[in-house]
Amino acid sequence: MAADTITHALPPAPVPVRPRTLLIGTSFATGAMVMFFMALFARYFDLRSSTQAVGQTWIEPGTIPLVPGGMMMFTLVMSCITVTWALQAVKDNDRSHAILALLLTGLFGAAVINQTAFLYTEMGMGIDEGPAALMIYVITGAHLVAVAIGMVFLALLAFRAMAGQYGGKQSEGIAAAVIYWYAMVAVYAVIWYGIYIVK
Repeated sequence: MAADTITHALPPAPVPVRPRTLLIGTSFATGAMVMFFMALFARYFDLRSSTQAVGQTWIEPGTIPLVPGGMMMFTLVMSCITVTWALQAVKDNDRSHAILALLLTGLFGAAVINQTAFLYTEMGMGIDEGPAALMIYVITGAHLVAVAIGMVFLALLAFRAMAGQYGGKQSEGIAAAVIYWYAMVAVYAVIWYGIYIVK
């Protein structure tokens, strides 16, 4: 064979790495949400301590019932289990269980919104009754918005999972939702203990 006809096989091109834009963007947005709530908590605890330092009552005893807040905490802990189940199911290419887990997590989120509305009626505290009432409604209302955003995020991911866009090697979208959901639950844990329990 002539030397000019010899060809050398080149190695195959490397598989392009998928950019993790959604995962990174969600991480930044989650960090911003956590910092926002940290600022609210700092203001709430500062107002509470300064009010109590001068001998005034921050919240009248019996104003905030304990049971609804505890039920919301339990519901959100269960939602952490189901959202983790969704991520593992996607990694295992089990689309039906992933969709079921995402729907259950969204259902838990809807339950939290319903329980918060019930708590508002049980408190019987007007938003204009003082700085304590204002801060409680601002913090818990902002958390309701965070829950609603998480539910929309999960719904979009469920539709994408039904379309087959997520699988064992493409699970970063579900992982992004898990990061956001965990952070949202952690924020509520501070609300539950710092506002509903300690008051």
